Amino acid sequence: VRLLVGKQVCAFETRVAYRSIQPYSYYHLVYPEEITALQIRNSERVTTNIEAEIDSDFDIFGEWPKPAYIDNLSKTGARMSSPQSLGEKGHELLVSFELSASGVTKRICLPSIIRNIELNTDEEVGEEGRYIVGIQFVNLTDEYVLTLSSYIYENERR
Repeated sequence: VRLLVGKQVCAFETRVAYRSIQPYSYYHLVYPEEITALQIRNSERVTTNIEAEIDSDFDIFGEWPKPAYIDNLSKTGARMSSPQSLGEKGHELLVSFELSASGVTKRICLPSIIRNIELNTDEEVGEEGRYIVGIQFVNLTDEYVLTLSSYIYENERR
């Protein structure tokens, strides 16, 4: 059985315990042993490798701005990687980067909030590791939404 519950897709295996046809047709199902649920994203994401400069109004974690790479991008947020810590969950950041859409290159600076952080310590990354940061864009102007939408539309099929 597969179903959509809010912003999650759920699936499970079951058996029919009883089938009724009166007063209308319906089934009684055996309670599943396991249910799998996946979160649906709010926006289409595209894989990128965009250099970004991260700044913060808070005086935290050393000198600013800091370098990062945007690994994937959507209209509502991004996944970034950086050799340096960019802050804690809930901290506000300013993310600056260049986007090219419809033959026009534009530098944009997006206000963002850190939603999740992970330290990747794989051997291929190096001894120091990399911080993987999920951010949500906030208070975007119509111009920024249009620029992001154009970039994503052009790159989602590549």
